[in-house]
Amino acid sequence: MAVPELPQALLAKLAGQVVQDPGVPPPNPTVSAWQEPPHPFAKVQSKELPQYTDFAIIGSGITGCSAAKTILECELSGAKSVTMFEARSLTTGATSRNGGFLLSHVPQFYGRFVAGFGAEAAKQIALFCDLTLDEIVKVAIAEELDQVSEIRDVTTVSAFTDQEGFEEASRSVRMY
Repeated sequence: MAVPELPQALLAKLAGQVVQDPGVPPPNPTVSAWQEPPHPFAKVQSKELPQYTDFAIIGSGITGCSAAKTILECELSGAKSVTMFEARSLTTGATSRNGGFLLSHVPQFYGRFVAGFGAEAAKQIALFCDLTLDEIVKVAIAEELDQVSEIRDVTTVSAFTDQEGFEEASRSVRMY
């Protein structure tokens, strides 16, 4: 299976970011409007760190919380401990910056997946992403989180800086 070739400039930039110290988060970031007022759980923090943990999760966004929930509910993990590390308060990082939206990137990049991994693998990637979003909504409703959050379908807009990017995304969405 052929992997799409990335431009050298992009590879160099990514390599530089991988080895660069990200530093500490800024002390007073802007607060997303959708987090006002903050949820009572937003400032939950342990008084001290455990001496040992089986699973350390960095970040309490949708990915970190999903990983913690999966580990804690998995029968194979037994009575394992999970410790979540968050620089500030719950979901104030990348999950906050995306405005609380859950959106699949698959339609816009489906053509690249087909070119790089083949039609069947692209179909599986798309199915996995779609089912993941569906499952997040099901869990939120089952846990009655839809009572304290807004779960609704919305229309989104994609912007492009050039005609070529627009055409590539349009082809990809049609393929999807």
